Amino acid sequence: SRSFKLGALQLRKLRNGDVYRGHYGSGKKSGAGVYNFLNGDVYEGDFAADRMDGVGVYSFNHEGRYEGEWAAAVYSGYGTETFTRGSTYHGQYEAGLRN
Repeated sequence: SRSFKLGALQLRKLRNGDVYRGHYGSGKKSGAGVYNFLNGDVYEGDFAADRMDGVGVYSFNHEGRYEGEWAAAVYSGYGTETFTRGSTYHGQYEAGLRN
C-alpha cells in the first residue's frame, strides 16, 4: 500500500485498489474517515480497529445507500436504507439484519 500524510489525516491506497482517507490509531483505521472501494462504493463515517464502527453512510455504486449505526462492519442499531427505485426502510438492525 502507498500512504501520504495530510496533517492529522492519512491517504492510503491499499493493495486491492481501494483508497482510505482518514485517521489511524495503532496502525489501524480509527475515528472519522472515507473509504472508497474499487467497485465505486463509498463509506463515510466512523472506524474502529480497521472496521466500520459507529455512525456512517455507505453509498452503493448502483443500489442505494445505508445511513446509520455500525458495529464491527455490519449494520447495527438504528438506520435507514434508501433504494435506487425510491423505497426506504427506517428501523433497527442487528448483526446486519433488519430487526
